[in-house]
Amino acid sequence: MRFIILYGSVAKGTHDTGSDIDIAISTDLGSLEAEKLRMFILGRVPDIFDVHIFEHLPLFVQINVFKGEVLYMTDKDELYDIAYRTIKEYELFKPHYLDYVGEKGTIITNNHIVRRV
Repeated sequence: MRFIILYGSVAKGTHDTGSDIDIAISTDLGSLEAEKLRMFILGRVPDIFDVHIFEHLPLFVQINVFKGEVLYMTDKDELYDIAYRTIKEYELFKPHYLDYVGEKGTIITNNHIVRRV
């Protein structure tokens, strides 16, 4: 594992009784192995946890992950490199994303509600 980050409403302090706990895990495993790891973890934690493989998340969710709290990292420089590449990629994607969602649009994907801020 490269890093584990708590993100979403719990990390922001805006959660309520119905909120889940969003966790993103970055790994260098292949796609299938990473998904097996995710299923393994989900089978061993309470249902309130929503665990995702960072590399499988949509780009606009990946950006939000980096607004969260780092729970674990193997290499600080690698985490910064991944964050930098993600931000750069998002900046290229952002005009298309904003065209898609509109000025005050909302997208719902993989149980994540993402609003343009």
